[in-house]
Amino acid sequence: MAATAALAGALAIGAGGCAAAKPAGSSSGSAPVHKEQVKKTPAQLAAVAYREVLEDPQGYFGRNDGLEEQFVADAEYTYALVNMSTDELPQLLVCASGSNDAWNGMESVQVFSFDAKSGSLVTPTEDLAAGVAGAGGFRGSLSYSAAGNGLLYSTLSSGTGMGSIVRITLDGDQLSQTFAAPVDLSSGSKLSSVVSSEGREITWTDVADDSALKDLESGSWKSTVEKGSGAADAARAAGLATFTGTVRILDDAGVCDLQGVANPNPDYPSGHSYVVLDLGGEQQVMCLSGDGSSLRDGNTSLLLLDTTDSGNSWSALDGKTVTVAVDTPQCSWPSDTGLPLGSPRCAGHVAVIG
Repeated sequence: MAATAALAGALAIGAGGCAAAKPAGSSSGSAPVHKEQVKKTPAQLAAVAYREVLEDPQGYFGRNDGLEEQFVADAEYTYALVNMSTDELPQLLVCASGSNDAWNGMESVQVFSFDAKSGSLVTPTEDLAAGVAGAGGFRGSLSYSAAGNGLLYSTLSSGTGMGSIVRITLDGDQLSQTFAAPVDLSSGSKLSSVVSSEGREITWTDVADDSALKDLESGSWKSTVEKGSGAADAARAAGLATFTGTVRILDDAGVCDLQGVANPNPDYPSGHSYVVLDLGGEQQVMCLSGDGSSLRDGNTSLLLLDTTDSGNSWSALDGKTVTVAVDTPQCSWPSDTGLPLGSPRCAGHVAVIG
């Protein structure tokens, strides 16, 4: 029980399923180096760097906060190559897993990348946990984006059936996490389904099988990015409205400045910041009336997406142009002078799709 509790407390993010696929012809070690060095392509250099990781994966685990030595010693390792962006070079995902007694059904994933400009391996500064906890009720899944837009990580509590999907992208050696969609098993959310439809299952390979690296070296490795995987079309087909605008994270004064109004509640500061989508001009939206009795049309230039004290992460999107899918019949027009003044409240009914 002590080991189980230590692992559950150590691993911050959960996902499942990094058991190895059957090797397609395994090989260990790297090809001999010829004296006549031919200039290598970025893909070949990346393959060399990634191979060094796979030759001693244990050396990379346990260095970051989170994975203790006792779990590393028990681990087996698998890997996958996926494109977390539309760049030509893929990222290397390495998964450590072990016995249920030691790991409590959890796994740990690290994300490596190769910087073609500097010709160097970028090693992660944190581990991502993976799996379904045998105790504690935590469930999670990790997939890659078919659009080449990071990893999609879905978590929920088996007790409440509620959670969220976050998008994980690379920022140097840091993993940036931003909110993508709410998860609610009781309502079968269309929002989470649209975002999940962008995800693809990760195929894990035993580290003794270097066939994927050989493909990368030879130029025959195929990118995991798929053309035409339009989340906006999927959202509209599901009956969701889509909006494109600029995310702005503002306090009371910032929202009032953006709307060009005086603060209607100067003596009652909210104490939090608002995550709003600036549409750049008025658009017609159909939402619930303030008393929730019926739907009505109205014009707005802002949508309230969330507040910063909700626990969702939006900071990486501040100032960015994004496309969101919104279940507008679940949003509501305000019946009070809360900010943003007169704008639909859509928190909990939004997915970020592009």
